[in-house]
This record gives sequence, C-alpha cells and structure tokens, in this order.
Amino acid sequence: MKRCQYCQLEACICKQNVQYFNKHTRARPIGMTGPTGPTGPAGTPSGVTGMTGATGPTGATGATGVTGPPGTGAGITGATGPTGPGPVGPRGGTGPVGPTGPTGIGLSGATGSTGNTGVTGPTGSTGATGIGLSGATGFTGSTGDTGPTGPQGVPGSPTGATGATGPTGPGPVGPQGPTGATGLTGVTGATGPTGNTGPTGIGLSGSTGATGPAGPTGATGIGPTGPTGAAGGGGGGSVFIQTTTLGSVNTQIPFNVGAGNNEVLGALVYNSEVPTVVDRLACYITQIGTAGQFQLAVGLPTSTTTVQIIGVTANYTGTLPGGLFILPLTTPVAIQEDTPYYLIIKDQDNGSAYGGITAGYGTTVAGSPINFREQNVVNPLVGGEILSTTDVSLSLTPWIAALTVDS
Repeated sequence: MKRCQYCQLEACICKQNVQYFNKHTRARPIGMTGPTGPTGPAGTPSGVTGMTGATGPTGATGATGVTGPPGTGAGITGATGPTGPGPVGPRGGTGPVGPTGPTGIGLSGATGSTGNTGVTGPTGSTGATGIGLSGATGFTGSTGDTGPTGPQGVPGSPTGATGATGPTGPGPVGPQGPTGATGLTGVTGATGPTGNTGPTGIGLSGSTGATGPAGPTGATGIGPTGPTGAAGGGGGGSVFIQTTTLGSVNTQIPFNVGAGNNEVLGALVYNSEVPTVVDRLACYITQIGTAGQFQLAVGLPTSTTTVQIIGVTANYTGTLPGGLFILPLTTPVAIQEDTPYYLIIKDQDNGSAYGGITAGYGTTVAGSPINFREQNVVNPLVGGEILSTTDVSLSLTPWIAALTVDS
C-alpha cells in the first residue's frame, strides 16, 4: 500500500482522518467526489495447484490369467526378457539334426597359381623316314624375247674355235653328277697379229705461212723478167675444246660430291669448226687427296639418256699434282663439226677435288643433259662402254679441255 508523503501513514488511513489529512495537506480544499470508477476484473477463482503428493506403495500382483488358445498364424517373436535371478538350469540334450538346406549359389574362388613344371620325359625314338614320290617336272616356259644387242666391245685376244657338240647317245640320261673341282686357268694365248692400219684421220691443215720477204730489185736489164720467189714455210695451229673457260671456274667438286660412290661426271662440249683431232685431255686439280684411280675420257651421246665412251686416258694411280693436269689419250679421237660430245672425269682419289662451275637444269630435258653423274663405276673406263646420263641432280660441270694434236 502506498504511504502518505507527509505522515508516512498508509494513504487510505490518512484520507479517512480528515483533520489529520487537512493538517498535513495544509488544508487544501476538497473537491467534489468524482464518479465511481469501473469495477476491476474478477480474480481467479481457483487457487494455485499444490505440489503432487508422494506415490503410494505398489499393490500386490494379481493372479496370472488362463493361457489363451494358440494363434492360427505364426506370431511375431517377442523380445527376449531379462534373465531371471534364479540359477541357470542344466544344459538340455542336443536336438536332432535338421534337414539340409538348398545349395547356395556362391562365386567361384580365384584360380590357384600354376605348379612347377614336371621333369621332361625321355625323347622318343625317331620314326622311320617316309618314302615320298617326286613330283612331275613342270613344263618348260616359253623363251623370252631376245634383248637388244649391246655395243661392240673393244677387240681383245682372239678366241679359239669352239669344238662341235658330240651326238647324244641312245640311252636314258643319267642323274647329274656332283660338280667337279674347278680346273686350272689355261695359259694365255699368243697375241694375235697386228691389224691393218686404219684410215688416215682427218686433221686440220696448218695455216698458210707468211710470205717471204721480197727480193732486192734487180738492175734494169734488157732481158725477160725473172721467176717469182717460193712461198715461206707453213706454221703450226693451236685449237682446243673445253666445257667452260678456266677463268669461269667458281667451285671445287670433291671426289664424292653429293655423297656419291665411285662417281663419274661429264659435261657437254660442241665443235663448230672443221673436224678436229684431239690427243690429250686436261683438268684443274684443287685438292690432291690420297692416290687411287683417276681417268679422263671422251664420250658420244647415243640417246638423250646414254653416252658411249669413244676415247680414254690411261688409269692414273699416282699422286695427283695440284693445278693444271694433262693426260694423253690412248688413241687420238676425231671430234666432228656440229656434233655434241661429253668430256668426262672419273676421280676416285680419296679427299681430292677439282675445279668446275654450277650449270644445268637439275632435271631431264628433251635433249642430252648439260651435265650428268654416274655412280658405282668401279672399274677403269674402256672404249665402247655405255654410261647413263639420267642423274642430273648435281648441276655441276667440271672444267675439262680437249687439246688438239697441234696445240
């Protein structure tokens, strides 16, 4: 309850004691009594529920009821009850074995590892050799077409006449006997007689010699005029044919250029003059190398893809000199006018090189190629030999000159 702020009594008591109230309120005038306020809400009729009392003791368990009849279906097995406090009874006897259940379908186990190889048994005896019949001999095939006749070789020693074949005997042909040992090489036959001298070659005529000096004027005579003096002696010529000029050489050509093997290189030349007889060939050595085989030759094109050797130098096996190198032909060669020829070099001196120029097309053309290479030429070049001119991949022309008899 709220207390009066002046007398500290309860406000309701202070207000009932009007005299005391006025004294303390300093005789403030009392106004008219106001209207009665609205009735407050009713209080809760029920009091607060008290605390729950303690649980009384459990009553005695009633008697067990009669067991009902068994159910018609299989009931659900109840959970196992707790073990009673009594002692465990004795173990019952083993019941009869139930019927075997169906075989399960299980996965096959993993294959075991391979066992060790057993000892090899003894080898059986070899069977008897069978007797097979030989097959019939096949028919002989037809003879192929005869190939073209090769160029005529260089004449050699005369071959003796072949003896006539003896007649075939009437009996059957016996089996072929074993090949006999190779017999000794026969003695070389005697050298044949020297052939007739060939026709005279077509050489160049020497130029007309200079006219001799005029004789002194004779005294004026009265007789007839004297005879004219004889002409002076003839002079020598100096003509040669070359694949290019020596001053135009701009490259060194090694003995195995282009990774080749036993190579021969050739280049075209052309003679526009009257027929010329040459007896020597020259080249320009830029690197000496190790002595091997070295040879120069003259060739005549027989088609746009082949050339035939018509003149050779001897096969040089000494150490090459540096610079200009001249070798004589074994036989002079007549170079006809308005006819292309090949001048050819064969260098098998390991590490050597010779002068030349870059020329040609690097591909085949309608005519004979400007230059060519032939590989795997192991033996020295000989007259009548045919070389192929189809390899034009290098585009290199060696400097080779053919010197005339009078040069």
